[in-house]
Amino acid sequence: MFSQGRNKGCCFHWGQAVLRKVNNLGLKTTYERREGVHQYVRKLMALGIHIIPSFRALKIVAGTKPLKDLVAYLDRTWMQLLVAHL
Repeated sequence: MFSQGRNKGCCFHWGQAVLRKVNNLGLKTTYERREGVHQYVRKLMALGIHIIPSFRALKIVAGTKPLKDLVAYLDRTWMQLLVAHL
């Protein structure tokens, strides 16, 4: 169906990595309040189909140091690897 498409990684593992880093950065309590940070992190976890343009847009609006650290980690650990495989 999508002969030009390539599958690299998996959405489940992406989501798990995001949540692990949320915990590591001390964002767990804030995330569990299900307010702004929760919504932002869920958007990061849902990048899936349009990952690169969507990630760039979310990177711009990261408003706090912990969210900027989270995005920097995802950029270094996942995005650079993804771009290298495209």
